[in-house]
Amino acid sequence: NVENGKDTLIYMVPLAGSTTGISPNASSALDLTAIAKPVTPVPPPGPSTTRWIVDAFSVDDRYLLLTQPIGSSYRPMYIIDISGEEPAKPEQLVFPGTTEDLNMSTFGPAEFSQDPKDPYWIYVITNAYGDFDSIVMYNIETRAVVHITTPGPSFQALRPMPWDVGGVRVTSTALIFRANVEGWHTLYVLPFQGPFKDKLVEVKLDWEGGTIVHTTNHRNGRPNELVLELTSYRSSTGLAHLDIT
Repeated sequence: NVENGKDTLIYMVPLAGSTTGISPNASSALDLTAIAKPVTPVPPPGPSTTRWIVDAFSVDDRYLLLTQPIGSSYRPMYIIDISGEEPAKPEQLVFPGTTEDLNMSTFGPAEFSQDPKDPYWIYVITNAYGDFDSIVMYNIETRAVVHITTPGPSFQALRPMPWDVGGVRVTSTALIFRANVEGWHTLYVLPFQGPFKDKLVEVKLDWEGGTIVHTTNHRNGRPNELVLELTSYRSSTGLAHLDIT
C-alpha cells in the first residue's frame, strides 16, 4: 500500500538475470521498492478501499491472474499480460453462460494448467453457475468454459457435485481438490494421463474423517506426492504422506 497507505496494489520485481545487486539475504524491503513496478492501477481518491490478490502465473510467465475482493460476496477475476516491457492493463474475465448475478458471484482461487503445450487453461472455483462453489476450466484466450463439478444437467459437468469444493491444486499430472460432502472433506483427483485419464477419482483415505488441507510436491519434480493435514474428532492435527501414482 506504498502508493497511498490505503489501497493494496500488486508490484513486480524481475529477478531472473537481474543486475540490481539484490542479494538473497537483503535486510530491508526498501531494497525492492526502488525497482518494483506496479502492475495494477492506482484507484482514484474515494472512501472505498481496493485490494488485489495474486492467484497464479501461467507456466510460460506470460500472464498473471488476479482477483479483487469487493465486499464479502463479489470477487471478480482479472488477467494481465506481463510479457511486454510494461504490463498491460488488468482485463476482467467474463465467463460465458453464468446463471447467477455477477455482482454477487466470486471467482477464485484459481490455478493455471502446468502443461507447456496448453498453458492458458485455468481451473477456477466459482459460484457463478449455481448455489455451490464448483470447479470450471476456462481458457483465457478462447474464452471457452468446461464444467468439472457444476451440478445441473445443462452444464454437462464431468462429475456434477451438489457440494462446495475447495483446495484446488494443479500439477503436471493431475487436478486435486476436496469436496465438503455432508460436512466431511473428501479428496478427489482428476488424472491427466494414465488409465484414469480425465476421470474424477475419489481418494478413499483410511481414517475416521474430518477436514483436509493438502499440498503437492510438484515443484520438486514429484507431482504425485501429497502432504495432508488431517483434523478429526480424534486428532486436532495430523500429517500424512500420500502418493497418488
